[in-house]
Amino acid sequence: MLITVVATVVVREALLDEPTPGDNARSLTMTSGGLGEKRDYVVFLPEHYSSDSARRYPVLYVLDGQAQSEHTAASASLMARIGAMPEIIVIGVSSIGR
Repeated sequence: MLITVVATVVVREALLDEPTPGDNARSLTMTSGGLGEKRDYVVFLPEHYSSDSARRYPVLYVLDGQAQSEHTAASASLMARIGAMPEIIVIGVSSIGR
């Protein structure tokens, strides 16, 4: 029971201070030679990305990015904030026709 209460308090505090994914998101477009078309994608940078330019981050690529990347980035940010995983870069790649 005590673990549940502590975990709830930690997550609540993290959510209150949590920046929205849009704060560190960059929308971009690339041209794919292999597919012969343009693809939109969004890069979600971790909270401390700008404060340590030498640090390397794992990258998670999210397919169907227009529907899945924002909540994936928010979940990853929260989990990093509470120490459940390291900070990561999330890249959401949009599907065709989106």
